[in-house]
Amino acid sequence: MKSLLLVDDEPLVTDSLKHIFEHKGYLVYGCYDGEEAIEIIDNGFRFGLAVIDVSLAGSAVSGSDVIKYIREKSPKTFIICNSGYAGEEYEPAGANVCLVKPTSVEEFESYFSRFYPEDF
Repeated sequence: MKSLLLVDDEPLVTDSLKHIFEHKGYLVYGCYDGEEAIEIIDNGFRFGLAVIDVSLAGSAVSGSDVIKYIREKSPKTFIICNSGYAGEEYEPAGANVCLVKPTSVEEFESYFSRFYPEDF
């Protein structure tokens, strides 16, 4: 089963995407902050895809920190940063692609289908 980590400080975004992609057959873990994402990774949840909000308002661990941590722990994971802001300062190192919100389900699926790591 394909697996996906979603991290966004907007519960509506996280919960909606989680529901949609579970319905499409993905094993999805949704987090609302960077601390929870790091904990999930440290507890051994393996995922081939990650969608990370860069800003994560109110979180001591930023989306950029989560991306760096994923890259260290799981270098083959395809990472999409998803931000409400545009510009290079919102494109963290380690992400494979950066998308600007709002991002459609079809756009996510396009990346998911093309870039899911084969050996996950």
